[in-house]
Amino acid sequence: MAIAGVVLAASGLAMVPPDATLGGDIRAVFFHGAVTWTGIVMAACGGLAGLGVLLFGWDIPTRVWRLLCLATLFWVLSLTLSFPVMRMTWGGVLWNEPKLLMSAEVVSTFLIAWAVSLLVGKPRVTAGAVAVAAAVMAVLLIVTPGAFHPDNPIFRSGNARFIGSFLLLAFGLMLVAGGIVFWPRRAR
Repeated sequence: MAIAGVVLAASGLAMVPPDATLGGDIRAVFFHGAVTWTGIVMAACGGLAGLGVLLFGWDIPTRVWRLLCLATLFWVLSLTLSFPVMRMTWGGVLWNEPKLLMSAEVVSTFLIAWAVSLLVGKPRVTAGAVAVAAAVMAVLLIVTPGAFHPDNPIFRSGNARFIGSFLLLAFGLMLVAGGIVFWPRRAR
């Protein structure tokens, strides 16, 4: 699954058509968006898995831990990519952009959840931490407006090549992440 995801993500990235304004640099914007979507999906899956552990006693500690780690990783990568993408698209970093500040809050939340989980080392604590972090992320995504950040620019473009290449890229990244989540544990 992970190998297929790498191939799909690379294909999607290569298929992004140049933009009239950004040219080939548009690929960085698409990659940033796909990384963000993957972070959202990993966080949502982690939150649901965490609730499954807490409410139904699911015995999936490795998968919950991996989902928390991947959600954290993708959100950190998304925030990191925000800075060069902002410079390319807007000519500089807009420090008061609500979506940038929201991303920093989500990253902070997931880093705290990850650290608490790592330090305590108990599956139910990891489950609770990822469930709380996912809930915080969901609330922040719902309530945060975008002052400069356009709302869903790829899908609002109406360009089938933009939309198709983005979906291929995002689906590829999600397959990579899913492959990691479901990678078999080594026998000890």
